[in-house]
Amino acid sequence: MKNQILPFAIAMALSITLVNCGGEEKKEEPENTDTVEVAKDTTPVYEYTYKIDEVEVAPRWAITVGDSTNVNNLSAFFMKHMPTVGKLGGMKPADMTEAPIGLYYGFSTDKNFYTKVAVVVKDSTLKVKAPGKLEKLPSGKAIKIVYMGDYENMTKAYEDLGAYMTEKGLMPAGPSWEQYVTDPGTEKDTTKWETDIYFPVAPVPGK
Repeated sequence: MKNQILPFAIAMALSITLVNCGGEEKKEEPENTDTVEVAKDTTPVYEYTYKIDEVEVAPRWAITVGDSTNVNNLSAFFMKHMPTVGKLGGMKPADMTEAPIGLYYGFSTDKNFYTKVAVVVKDSTLKVKAPGKLEKLPSGKAIKIVYMGDYENMTKAYEDLGAYMTEKGLMPAGPSWEQYVTDPGTEKDTTKWETDIYFPVAPVPGK
């Protein structure tokens, strides 16, 4: 009896050994919990319509006429002062070497703001009649857009300038101005009207 049990015991022991060695289920490796998923920036990229240049504006003297106005009366303001501002200094159209300029101080769409019409002159000692003044125009670093078209669709150009300042860490350093390169009185095609828009800028402190 003993000899019959022994082979059976050996066989059972051998089978158990084989099961433990090769038949055990393979355990899956634990996931790496140290992996950190980087959040993606979903902020949309601002799309510019206009080319923006950083320029250095030279100091200039100009005859100016200024007054408080608003967006509804802006056209009337320019129609009143633009044709006459140069005459306050005894200038003739042939004496004007640059296109006239409009300067905006604290521009607002819902309240009055101060505006100036300016005609650039070479003589810093020129005698000017009231209500005109002879003064220096803003100079130094500025950003510029060359805008083509009528004056009613300039909003995007100003949005581009604002976005550029934010992107580059800049802030306004004085009044913005527009230089009216094309005379609407002689050019009737509004698509050919050129207006150069300037914002004097300085670095935002701490950036």
